[in-house]
Amino acid sequence: GVFLMRFVPHATDPEKFYYDTMTMFRYVDDPSYTVPGWMGLPEGMDVTGAIRPEIEHFSAEMDADLGEVLNQDVDLIASVQQGVKSRGFNGPLWCEQEDRIRHLHREIDRYMDQDK
Repeated sequence: GVFLMRFVPHATDPEKFYYDTMTMFRYVDDPSYTVPGWMGLPEGMDVTGAIRPEIEHFSAEMDADLGEVLNQDVDLIASVQQGVKSRGFNGPLWCEQEDRIRHLHREIDRYMDQDK
């Protein structure tokens, strides 16, 4: 499976954003197949693709169970935002797996600086 995450800025408040997540996986023709628990899908969720799951919405005040991995990410968001505002922050450090993100940010920076 794969996690897709998207951070969408709030229209009027730069201190807020929307955090969208999607969990996707290939159909497996095996009725006993289940996705790993750390992916955060509710117990008994249909994974055959026959039933489209409902979209769930949670506010920041709600205790959403997104699974072990995404719960850890959500727990760190406030700390990361504080760190971005610190004098010591010189920009994000991307790992090798995030080369496309690094490239996207470089292109956005060039565009914003009118270098295009």
